[in-house]
Amino acid sequence: MSSKVLMMTACNDGFLEMAVALGRSVVYNTPYEFRLDILNPEKKGLRDNQLRDYCANYRLEMFKELINPDNDNLDGVIWLDADSIVRADIPELAFFLKNYDTFATKTPEFKSPMNQWLISTVGVANTQSGLRFIQEWDKCYQEIHARMYPSIMTIQLAYVTALEKSKDWVKVQDIGYTYSDKGMRASSPIWEGQGHRKWDDPFQTEMKRYSKRELQ
Repeated sequence: MSSKVLMMTACNDGFLEMAVALGRSVVYNTPYEFRLDILNPEKKGLRDNQLRDYCANYRLEMFKELINPDNDNLDGVIWLDADSIVRADIPELAFFLKNYDTFATKTPEFKSPMNQWLISTVGVANTQSGLRFIQEWDKCYQEIHARMYPSIMTIQLAYVTALEKSKDWVKVQDIGYTYSDKGMRASSPIWEGQGHRKWDDPFQTEMKRYSKRELQ
């Protein structure tokens, strides 16, 4: 891939239209490649309230598969939640992947440890230190999973815990809300349709520009 950056997401059938629109927005607005994994958690016998949890935690499996420093054709990988839309080119994210091990959104306004970083947009560099961080993230996830059934917040708590355990060496960049903007400001290059926002305007109008191929 010429850009050497891969954006990715995963979802079940319920979010497929949004995920496809996200993929088209990435391809239309950036030089990055895009990967979508369509999941069938129903086959695992999960209840309805567990499907979202499974999809949210699946991002770590994708990072574990893709982060391989021996692959010279990849600078890094960026996860976007399926209810996101990329609205402009974002070369700065590629810059972050070349200069940091990982990036996400720091949220010191929240007191809960699991909410100190939000990972609706999260990137990991395809380097030895990036791989080391992924291994620490996975270790923390497995430890939390052993204590409780994984919820939608498990993967985020594991990320925060991995950052704390790796603080002596990991290089992390706070990207702020600009790249996962739930407020959907006109100037933000990435919108996130958190909660009910994904079903209302302006998110629905923006999404349908891509899902209905109204770009030509």
